Amino acid sequence: MASVNCNNLVSIGTRAFENCPNLSIIELPNTVTSIGANAINDCPYVVVFSKHSSQPSSWNVNWNPDNRPVIWGEGNPIETWDVSNSENDNVIAELYPNGNDRYTLVIRGKGQMNTELIISKPWYSYTHKIITGIICEGVTNVNYGCFFDCENLTSIFLPQSLMLIDD
Repeated sequence: MASVNCNNLVSIGTRAFENCPNLSIIELPNTVTSIGANAINDCPYVVVFSKHSSQPSSWNVNWNPDNRPVIWGEGNPIETWDVSNSENDNVIAELYPNGNDRYTLVIRGKGQMNTELIISKPWYSYTHKIITGIICEGVTNVNYGCFFDCENLTSIFLPQSLMLIDD
């Protein structure tokens, strides 16, 4: 299972997505008003995209006990770039607002990032504002300079599929 879109769901039960090592993306609509304990547990590479602006008080406080990354908000990136290395790759970079003029950079898809990004990464004007980097399952390399000048970066999540972090 690579991704789950929970359109029209209202509730997600306890341990609903437990021990799903191949799960990489869960999309939660704002119709989800209840999530049980350990709903997303032992899913080491999952990234959650929630339409809620923050965790609703009706969700169990332990719904995500492994603290997997969650992108809160309308789910629409403010910028999207194709960063594929070749026509055989399908890799995009997306920039999501975190509030207070801070951002999360998400790189997802299948394959390699474009090696030309070493010279000019399209998100350069945001580098001082990026606080989280998420490389999703399926991406096989991160290029030199990908997070260069991201002086406020506090966390990076890396997938099992990653084979190379270029120097």
